[in-house]
Amino acid sequence: MSTNQETHTALTSTLKTLQEQVNDMRTVQSALVQYLQQITPYLNTKIYETVSQNSFFLHALADGVHGISDELLLWKESTLAKEDRYDKKVSSLIAAHGELRTAIGILQTAAMVSKNQLQDTSASPSVKHSRNTEKKSVQAISHKTSEAQDSTDASRNDYKYVEFENLFRGSQDDIRKSLSEYIPYFEETSDILDIGCGRGEFLDLLRERDLTCWGIDTNAGMIAECHKRGLTVKHGDALSIIRGIPDSSLGGIFSSQVVEHLQPDYLLELLETAHQKLRPGARIILETINPACWSAFFDSYIRDITHVQPLHPDTLKYLCIASGFQNVETRFCSPYPEHAKLRVVPLIDRPTDLDWNGMTDKHQRILTSLIHAVDHHAERLNALLFTHMDYAVIGNRP
Repeated sequence: MSTNQETHTALTSTLKTLQEQVNDMRTVQSALVQYLQQITPYLNTKIYETVSQNSFFLHALADGVHGISDELLLWKESTLAKEDRYDKKVSSLIAAHGELRTAIGILQTAAMVSKNQLQDTSASPSVKHSRNTEKKSVQAISHKTSEAQDSTDASRNDYKYVEFENLFRGSQDDIRKSLSEYIPYFEETSDILDIGCGRGEFLDLLRERDLTCWGIDTNAGMIAECHKRGLTVKHGDALSIIRGIPDSSLGGIFSSQVVEHLQPDYLLELLETAHQKLRPGARIILETINPACWSAFFDSYIRDITHVQPLHPDTLKYLCIASGFQNVETRFCSPYPEHAKLRVVPLIDRPTDLDWNGMTDKHQRILTSLIHAVDHHAERLNALLFTHMDYAVIGNRP
């Protein structure tokens, strides 16, 4: 086990222990407060029952009860203060643990990429020459379309973007679950290409169904992730690689969260080339962030500094049609959680369900108008802010 892994394990165990201690303190405090609440009325009752028998005993017992009560209250205040300081320390440790976990993830990914680069360095001269030729071709096309999207300098930081995906895109299980909805579109075909395959979640799903597939990605770290699972992937610029395959040779093209990373002229060339390489009747699916959903734009889209151009659903659909695709449809996905949306006035609070309590007709009309206005504005804002986070454009080559 490496030092980083040992540190991560130790921190996780320490945080778990601290959290258990906090929970135990809360349990004891709650039990003592409940005991105080139960015993005080009982003692008061007994005291008043004996008032005629022993006035001195009454006062002494009352003073004792109040003394205990005061002590318990002081103890409670002290415990709450200690618990607050304890919670702050635990929160600080949790935050530091999160930062350390991120740093460890980046270091692990960097080590994996460095290992792959060392393997490339030790490759035979013929393999090096082939890779250098491909790289020059990629850079020539990238310079024309997107200011060297696949440059050597950029590839040095590929491992950082891999960890960025791990943190903000979601776990591989979550991505597999969302992408599985596209599998039925490709179940009766073969030779499926995943452009910008990333960590290979969609390729995994296709392979599990015995569908022949391969992927392309410009990120060396992502390619390394795919190679670890035995997936067929190529490292390089999508446009240059696709141009090198025969026309009408692909049974389908899929691309998730990629088109927003492309310059407009590059995207147009990619769509036209994809149209040429697909077989008649083959399908193309392009999924991306939905900028028409303001929450998706201001959260998912602007968080990623590699995004180039947000694409409105109408725009991407038009570009596909203009590139020759037919039966083009837009499929919205990743709906915003209902519980987090703005709420309309609950039915139980509407005037028709209430006793008007002598309200005049004028006041009733004003209240009804206000409720209708609130409902209308809530629905309008939900349609702008909290709709579907993603969408996909789906088309066929005729």
